[in-house]
Parts: sequence; structure tokens; C-alpha cells
Amino acid sequence: ENVAPFFKHYLATKNQDPTTSGVFVLPHRPSALWFWDVSFNFTLVRLFPKGEWLLTHPSTIDLTLRDSVDPNR
Repeated sequence: ENVAPFFKHYLATKNQDPTTSGVFVLPHRPSALWFWDVSFNFTLVRLFPKGEWLLTHPSTIDLTLRDSVDPNR
């Protein structure tokens, strides 16, 4: 998993410039080594239900609409 290195980099960057902010979209994995550290140090903004599609792309039929992108795993 790349989560721990990303957070290490983010925290080092924020330490150099406290105005740095970030938003992270992560899986809800309480068994992951990084999970409790992230849960303790960051604020949960939103929890998406399992299986909800988060990503979209312009519709190939009507460019004023958006289509869901299937989860890739």
C-alpha cells in the first residue's frame, strides 16, 4: 500500500508550510496498518457507502450529463 508514504510526505510538507492542506480519498480498512494513525490525525469529511461509484466521466451520448465509472477493484 502507498498510503503511509503519501501521508509521511504530506505531513513533512505541512510541517514546512502549515498552510498546506489536503484531501484524501481512502478505503475504509480498519485492519490496515495506517488506518488508526490516519483516523487519529485527520478529520473524516465523508464516508461513502460500500459500492458507491465515486468517479464519473462525460456521457458519450449527451455531454451535459455524466456517467459513472465502474469500480476497478
